[in-house]
Amino acid sequence: MAKCTVCDVALRAHLTDLQKHMNNQKHQANMENKAKHRSLQTLGVQVVRDETKRLDLKLAMFIAVHANICSMDHLCDLLKDVGKNTTLERLRLHRTKCSKIIKNVLAPALLSDLVDDMNTSGAYSFIIDESTDISVVKYLAIMVKYFSTKEGTMKTEFLGILEVYRATAEALTGALKEYASNLGLNLKEHLVGLGSDGANALIGRHNSVYSRLKEEIPQIQLIRCVCHSLHNAASEAAAEMPADLEFLVRETRNWFARSPLRRLQYRDLFGAINNGAMPANLVQLSATRWLAWSRAIDVVMSQWLELKTHFGIIAGSQKSSDKCTVGRKLSDLYRNEEHKLYLLFLQPITKALNQLNLKFQATDAEVPVLINELHEMCITVARMFLEPKVVPRLDAGGTCDTAVMSDDAIAALELALKNPQARLPLKSVDYGDPFRIELGRMQIKPDILNVIENRCVSYLASLLKGLLRILPEQSGRFSAMKHLMPGVCLKPYGQRPRFQSLPLSLAAKETDMTVLQQQWDRMANVDWGQYFDGSVPTSSVELWTALFKYEIGGERRFAAIAAFALRVLTTPLSNATVERAFSVMNLTKTKIRNRMQTKMLEALLRLRLWSHGRHCCAAFEPSAAMYALFNREMYDDDQVGGADGTEAGAADEMIDEIIVMISGDEEIL
Repeated sequence: MAKCTVCDVALRAHLTDLQKHMNNQKHQANMENKAKHRSLQTLGVQVVRDETKRLDLKLAMFIAVHANICSMDHLCDLLKDVGKNTTLERLRLHRTKCSKIIKNVLAPALLSDLVDDMNTSGAYSFIIDESTDISVVKYLAIMVKYFSTKEGTMKTEFLGILEVYRATAEALTGALKEYASNLGLNLKEHLVGLGSDGANALIGRHNSVYSRLKEEIPQIQLIRCVCHSLHNAASEAAAEMPADLEFLVRETRNWFARSPLRRLQYRDLFGAINNGAMPANLVQLSATRWLAWSRAIDVVMSQWLELKTHFGIIAGSQKSSDKCTVGRKLSDLYRNEEHKLYLLFLQPITKALNQLNLKFQATDAEVPVLINELHEMCITVARMFLEPKVVPRLDAGGTCDTAVMSDDAIAALELALKNPQARLPLKSVDYGDPFRIELGRMQIKPDILNVIENRCVSYLASLLKGLLRILPEQSGRFSAMKHLMPGVCLKPYGQRPRFQSLPLSLAAKETDMTVLQQQWDRMANVDWGQYFDGSVPTSSVELWTALFKYEIGGERRFAAIAAFALRVLTTPLSNATVERAFSVMNLTKTKIRNRMQTKMLEALLRLRLWSHGRHCCAAFEPSAAMYALFNREMYDDDQVGGADGTEAGAADEMIDEIIVMISGDEEIL
């Protein structure tokens, strides 16, 4: 069958019939009428081409990542002015269209790609946390860690944020499951682990998000954030130190925080003492920042003489009637050399804890190596104040970089911690070289020194107790992961671990253990040095990615064992990534932009976090899905408020009014 589109009739697909219809009077009349019709272009209607869409999409991405949406109005006029006789002259992009592109084109396309990649990988872990924004709206943020088969790398991406009204386990679990279901994610089959901080509503043993998911997903693993645990251990140990120490560090910074005059006075004093050098900025202590003490102590100790002199001058110049007691108190604290001894003792310990914490925040670290460093930290602290005979050694198990203490050794160390007889005499305790050197320069009473030393030992004992509390949680879960490291799993037959020592509890339910063991045993038959041309990967992810692609005669011989290993490696160590997402949220939704709705906020977070670590907006190229979504339907949503759901509403209009007022004042002046 054939059809004439001019006459809208069906014809037999024969030449004689087509020629007969062509000579028909009705057809010829319709053809004449069609020739008289004007095209849309002649009527002034422009057809949006892909090159125009590309320009709009790239500009919208730039605005979402780097600027405020209301600035698109001004940027568009500027680009049209400087881009005359170019494509820019036809630019039609203002804040309404820009906000729709961000919210209904760019963000949904990226989310769709992410979900497709997750479903293809077949295994992922969630990292969740809750927080409240500037407008007192509570959100649950979700990050996902998975192996991307498309890019061949382990990725941690922003999945979304949920606005929650009640932070109960029931409400949070229901919202999480509904969100995953709407995205087409099968949590029962693919969710490997759940990572979060120590909030009871999220990962408590009873009636939490984890416990409720555990009822439906028995194989799900709980990963408590090691960074939070380290922070808690350090905070509990800090309670053994004098309260004046925190006052000294905190109020020293606060003294200069809001006074330009005080800063100038201190800068002049510092320059006079140090030949015109500029002082380093003091660090603010924060109850939510992990181990902020380390940097704060470093800065205070590097300027101890200058700060002591400054506050001495302040105290000396004040009258007895002055009500500013903070300056006098700080002067007294700096004159008391006991506080300097305490800070010299704390400085190397907090620095070591901070370095360990930063390693656990990394997204590409080898988990067994980090667990080894956690065990080493425990032994280092124990050796400072316990008898050598009660301090255990690491059980290397054939690999020094993954050595850990055995369960019996940990239990023995816990018993020694409770036994006062297992502690070294105060004079034999290792307080650190800076402490010992400074003590040799000071004249301090024996009873005061005894108090200082006892407090330091109590700090070490409390810190060790907190560190040991972390070990059973992490070591039992991650110790078997060392068998998946290149230096272990590629050893010759007889030296490599047995199949039963692998973390098989993390395997998917449908996994054929027989095939898995056959492929594990077969790995010992391959000369991997020759296969990798002498450059065997040192990263577990790189190794198992290569083994996943290993193919001989069209057969992928290690696909099952590689998929299992990559599934295990999706387990997270910390929720540092979700904390970073909240940091971006606080920079996006501010006091002025406090009416931004959840959909727009999620879209902006998705684009900003997606661009982080990539080539940003300069190298961004729109995908085919973005071009497909770029149509009139992107304006169809049920948001109320400003042009983009209050993003370009009252807040941005207020900014414009302020700019106009300032301009008017300048003209008057």
